[in-house]
Amino acid sequence: MLKQKWVAVALATATFSFGVQANELSNLRDLQIDLLERFDLLQQEVQMLRGMIEEQAVTIDSLQQDGRNRYLDLDSRIGALQSQPAPMSEVVAASSASQVEAVVPAVELGDPAQESAEYQAAFGLIRERKFDDAQDALLLFGQRFPAGALRADAQFWLAQVYDAQGKPGDAISAFTRLLTEHPDYRRATQAELKLGRLQLANGFTADGQQTLGRLIERAPESSEATQARDLLTD
Repeated sequence: MLKQKWVAVALATATFSFGVQANELSNLRDLQIDLLERFDLLQQEVQMLRGMIEEQAVTIDSLQQDGRNRYLDLDSRIGALQSQPAPMSEVVAASSASQVEAVVPAVELGDPAQESAEYQAAFGLIRERKFDDAQDALLLFGQRFPAGALRADAQFWLAQVYDAQGKPGDAISAFTRLLTEHPDYRRATQAELKLGRLQLANGFTADGQQTLGRLIERAPESSEATQARDLLTD
């Protein structure tokens, strides 16, 4: 009788221990899933931050080049004016003031400095995660500077904003337009990876496979191509 009680106690203890272990395994699995989701989110944020840093460097180079070009243009205009003898009738104070105004270029809608300022304002809204405001600013930027030097960059970030807003249809259209209008854009591989992923995730399987295939063919050694291969084998 005592032996039976001992066996019953042992079985009960083993059952309890097994139940505890099962609960611990379930909790560990939940923790692992949560960590994987957090890691994926961090990867996306790191990618966006890297893009922002690259964007700042390109903008600084653009502004520096624009400043040099303006200086050279202004210097050449001043030299041209100095080499031309002024008529005696123009040697008056009012005439001198009008000549100064003619030398200094006016700020126009298509001016690179104005374009850069408006682009940076829109990009600042992305950094602040004000995606609705950023969308409006980038759309307006595209209308005001349809042939600007930063047009492709604005289109790239507009597509990213649509993705962040949970608008996959708009994001797919924006990335497609970017790659069609600017096939040699410096972030083309990033755009193709984003586009292919969105297409696969939203039921456009054939289009997604084609997009990722082009990416692999374009830059087979890139990290984006490695990710594209992983997506195609999933």
